[in-house]
Amino acid sequence: MQVGRSAIGGIVSKAHRSHALTGLIDRLGQSSTIGEKYASAGFRPTGFDYLRISLAISILLWHSILVCHAENWASLVVNTQWKVPLLFLVPAFFSLSGFLIAGSLERSTIPTFIGLRILRIVPALTVDTLITVFILGPLFTILPLQQYFYTKETGTYLLNIAGDIHYRLPGVFVHNPIRQIINAQLWTIPWEFVCYVTIVLLAIVGIAKSRIWFLVVSVAVPLVLLVGLTIVYPRRFAPNPHLIAPHSISIVLCFLIGIAIHKYREMIPHNSTIALAAIFGYIIARNTEYSGVVGPLFVSYITIWVGVTNFHRTGIIKGGDYSYGIYLYHCTIQQALVSVGILKWYGVFPTSAALAVAVAALSWHFVEKPALSFRRYLTKQSGARPVKSVEAESRWAMSSPST
Repeated sequence: MQVGRSAIGGIVSKAHRSHALTGLIDRLGQSSTIGEKYASAGFRPTGFDYLRISLAISILLWHSILVCHAENWASLVVNTQWKVPLLFLVPAFFSLSGFLIAGSLERSTIPTFIGLRILRIVPALTVDTLITVFILGPLFTILPLQQYFYTKETGTYLLNIAGDIHYRLPGVFVHNPIRQIINAQLWTIPWEFVCYVTIVLLAIVGIAKSRIWFLVVSVAVPLVLLVGLTIVYPRRFAPNPHLIAPHSISIVLCFLIGIAIHKYREMIPHNSTIALAAIFGYIIARNTEYSGVVGPLFVSYITIWVGVTNFHRTGIIKGGDYSYGIYLYHCTIQQALVSVGILKWYGVFPTSAALAVAVAALSWHFVEKPALSFRRYLTKQSGARPVKSVEAESRWAMSSPST
């Protein structure tokens, strides 16, 4: 009799599990796709706006701690679970960048695409570099001005405008916990250029136009090869333990996966269950040697899932896209604050956040937005379908902040 009850209980339990699985499959099948969510917001969902500003402020917060406590504090973080959210930030920027510029490439010729990328990145980077060299440097250097301007480091710093990033100016911030580093966050700029060059080359040979070939050549094959290399060299693609920074391969993968999601957006469900599973997958992957290789899959889905969600638009995102300006200026502002005696992160964070947002607003309204107005000449000459506003164009070429 007991055996019979156990058998019946087992059958009922299996039936419940089967019903739950069927229900889950039904819910997944009924989900709208990423493409449908994106289109329903007029291809301008507020999720990307909130995501960019949240990521930028999160990076600013992390750097507030880093500039006060230097790398000794950072080395303690890498052995804790704080590394999980911290190492999400930069890859997320590259994922959303890939997703958004994929649309730009589809609408543009290759020369127009390149021109739009230059208009989005270079003007603000140029102004940032010139202000740093000719205003901030002279104010904070301990050297005589003549020596400062005639030192080779001052001249080579100007190469930042072309994406050849340099981090030091002579005699500047020499007594800070992070000595002489002006702009640690700019390490991602060259990798952003690598991503753009990669997608342009794929477009030239025709791979970027084919969904299946792009998926195979740009995502599947690299992932298989990188997993194989990770098996042989377990720490090869691990994050930098001294900087709490993701491996460069990870951020490039996020960029390519973001493009792939855009190409398959009409087939990929926009589903909260999948997003939750991706969050758990990312947490688990982040604690393994495969984090730099497998993690981008989870990061990209989570990022795009949030990005295409159309939240209520509030004043925080109505003024313009300030995230790039916050990215460019915040680290330099923080180093300056530490140099004048604000040595605690809880003092540096709110002060640098207020100053960075103010400078970013000026950068957007007087540098970035006017520069983007020239895109109409590019689209007119190429016959590309125009964009409704420069704010929309800003979504297609966001440089990625660094941790």
